[in-house]
Amino acid sequence: MEQTNEAFLQEGLRLVDLAEARGFPLRLLGAVAIRLHCERYRHLFDAADRPITDLDFMAYGRDNARVQGMLQEEGYIPDEFILKFYGQTRQIYAHPQISGFKVDVFFDNLSFCHVVPFQGRLEMDRPTITMTDVLLEKMQIVEINAKDLKDTIIMMLEHDLSEGFARETVDTAYISKSLGVDWGFYYTVTQNLRKVLEYMRQNPFITPEEMAVVESRVFRLLERLEKEPKTMKWRLRAKLGPKVKWYTEVEETEKF
Repeated sequence: MEQTNEAFLQEGLRLVDLAEARGFPLRLLGAVAIRLHCERYRHLFDAADRPITDLDFMAYGRDNARVQGMLQEEGYIPDEFILKFYGQTRQIYAHPQISGFKVDVFFDNLSFCHVVPFQGRLEMDRPTITMTDVLLEKMQIVEINAKDLKDTIIMMLEHDLSEGFARETVDTAYISKSLGVDWGFYYTVTQNLRKVLEYMRQNPFITPEEMAVVESRVFRLLERLEKEPKTMKWRLRAKLGPKVKWYTEVEETEKF
């Protein structure tokens, strides 16, 4: 029996609360995080055919053993191969008594096509990572797919931009500073933001007025990224451009 979206949300929140009761932060990522932060436009996930398929979390590396102990006490069984070879940075669990429940936990960083760091950021929001980090999580995917584009459109519709951290906004200063030292990450993000606009225009599932809101916010973010001072390393790498590979190859890019 497949689990409902609501069942995934409730289990995710339960695990976040359980971790907090044990004294460490555990934060939801990805599509679940966006759903929880998009109360006004949550109905668009159904219209966009975007079901939840697993639970993704971020934790600190210092809490690695506590995460493992908690999940196993709750009946989750770890993927022994992942635990043995990658367990310090990532753990994957399934629940034999809850069909369809899979839990994926990352520690300190999200490392796929690009690295999204989380040191010191998990306390900034709850029960999820910040919307700023969610956007970076989505936009770091080089071969971005329709699901991630839909998620980003809904998130950008619900959340305005800010210059500095504020809950329920996207912090353009943080994103700009992060990308101002890494041309490769900057290139992927700016390319994907343009893909967001292209996808939205070609596959409209929101009103023209809502599309205008998303367009305005994407253009404002792109403008802010251009204005950010760039490091010498960034400028030297920019001269090579995309003719030299600027990202890390990954096998799995659809999970968020």
